Amino acid sequence: MPRAGDAFISMLAGYQVFRPKGTSRLLTGRIQQAATNTSKSPVNLWYNKDLEKYRQGLYVGNKVFYKYLDTVGSVSNDDDAAVLGEMRHGLGLSGGEILNRFLPELNQRLEKAGDTIPIASSEKGITAPQERLGAFGKESRAARPDGGADPVDIVFKGNAYQTTVTPIDKAQHHGLYGRGHAKMLEDFSKYDNTIQDKTKRQEAKAQRALMYFKDRLGIFNRALKQMQVFPMKGMKLSAPMAEAIRSNLRDAGSTMRTIDGQRRRVYHGFQVLNRQGFSKMAGNLTGFMTKPAIDFVRTALGNFGQYQNGVTYAFPLGKEDRFANVHISAFQLIQYGGYIQFNRSALNSAIIVRGYDAMSAILAKGLSDQSEYDVVSKQFASQMAVNAKFEGNEIQMMTMYNATAGGATSASHRLYPQIDIVHADRQLSKWLRTEGTKRVEDWFKSYTNREAKFVDHLEGLEKPKQIKGKTYWALPYIAIADYDETRFTE
Repeated sequence: MPRAGDAFISMLAGYQVFRPKGTSRLLTGRIQQAATNTSKSPVNLWYNKDLEKYRQGLYVGNKVFYKYLDTVGSVSNDDDAAVLGEMRHGLGLSGGEILNRFLPELNQRLEKAGDTIPIASSEKGITAPQERLGAFGKESRAARPDGGADPVDIVFKGNAYQTTVTPIDKAQHHGLYGRGHAKMLEDFSKYDNTIQDKTKRQEAKAQRALMYFKDRLGIFNRALKQMQVFPMKGMKLSAPMAEAIRSNLRDAGSTMRTIDGQRRRVYHGFQVLNRQGFSKMAGNLTGFMTKPAIDFVRTALGNFGQYQNGVTYAFPLGKEDRFANVHISAFQLIQYGGYIQFNRSALNSAIIVRGYDAMSAILAKGLSDQSEYDVVSKQFASQMAVNAKFEGNEIQMMTMYNATAGGATSASHRLYPQIDIVHADRQLSKWLRTEGTKRVEDWFKSYTNREAKFVDHLEGLEKPKQIKGKTYWALPYIAIADYDETRFTE
């Protein structure tokens, strides 16, 4: 199946509300990042003088072009609440107007809607598109219990998978960390220099990754014994037993501290006491359990039933070939000598699977009525609808939707804008990846005169709003959510 050149894109547009002051200037901002939530790049909307803090605005998208004010005015706490109330009703403004103005071809392209995509209510908390089986009407994963572990990412055709868009050559996730991971990457570099055949080179990396995890399981098993303290001989392996060890791991590797007035758990890790044989492992491992190690083991214990049957871990291999993924299996929990342990003998397979992401080929093969492109496109569209706070239970490709209407995140004093969203089909996604995105950026650059004062620079899309006798300005933005940015931007 062709993959190079394909794109998966959603477009978002709408208005964010600012409180101007007499000296405000209207400027253009640009955000480009891997995440589709701009929480690391918020903009100041107004200053709440009662709370002595800025109300900040967020956007949704990987590439965001937005109008903003270089300085903002002050409001009272009552005024702040009044603006939020207006935002929840959508301000009477349409992001679709902006999209049509930027991309005149859009109306013609939206004349025929595409496939309908369910949005499972149980998947509202998922943040990774490739975990969304509800987009095909399939049973989605269980919800995370209070205080419990995240459930296994995907259970499909009776097989359980943990998956990620972060490649295996990056550390600090899914049990990848420390000296052992650094040694694995050294060997990867050797393969790059000595193995000319691409397929054989990827297979060598897959087998080396398998060796890495077999070594790590030796350390994890010692840590499990250390947490269990004494063997439970004659007792049946059980989820409550696993949960008790899971709690012991958390307590051994972390402490509760007060940070910024809030009690938070800080992980510092712990040393495995019995380190015999670790120096002979690849990388001369130390046996120190860092947070990625503790998280890996606690996730397994928290999904005890699935890990008794065995779980496959699916990773992108690295940036050399974005369509190469490695599936490593099986990570299995057993009872051995009265202790809960990982079964190192069951961890015996590492294969290269080619696909848009680590799971797309597997899902497409099991969904006979879906192409691999359709699988990824629908999953990403479903994910972006949820990210934009869309409240419906289904969407259609190539159809304009109103998503959030000023959704406030009260805990962080941040505010989502009014959002309209459309999920592009294959043809439009490819066009947006190239010509379309450049057109949006050029339009924004020409639209704003950075030297002009705010009051002298009103060009039609800015919308004045009177709220409780005060003037605010609803300023436009347009954003592109691109799955490649999420997968491959470092």
